[in-house]
Amino acid sequence: MVIILQNKAINMYSEITKELFKSIVSNDEKAINAVQLENAYKTMYFVHGVLLLQVENYLSCVTQYYIQDINA
Repeated sequence: MVIILQNKAINMYSEITKELFKSIVSNDEKAINAVQLENAYKTMYFVHGVLLLQVENYLSCVTQYYIQDINA
């Protein structure tokens, strides 16, 4: 999976389900970075030594979840 964010290709993430994301990131977890893009809102979390990414797309009303691929 290659994600294009602010003209930068990020290919070290794998898409995961909402259920898996929610099981790793608790409700009281603090985001380490939050960026509002033109059509989406990107939130990053660092939990248990792993980087997780939540991308909420405004136009399609879809939220996608990604986890850092430690082998990339």
